[in-house]
Amino acid sequence: MISLLLPVILLAVIKPWPVEAHPLAAEFDCTAQTSIPTDQCDALTTIYDETGGEDWLN
Repeated sequence: MISLLLPVILLAVIKPWPVEAHPLAAEFDCTAQTSIPTDQCDALTTIYDETGGEDWLN
């Protein structure tokens, strides 16, 4: 029984499951939008970038 479990345990420890990398988000261009003033857009973009916005969940 141990001879069957040992390879499985070693594989799990030595070769862990792959971790998916998130692609880098493209830089957002606040001059391309017209819904809010550019300075507000810049502030929101900074908050998003500095707080891990790409990992936010709904």
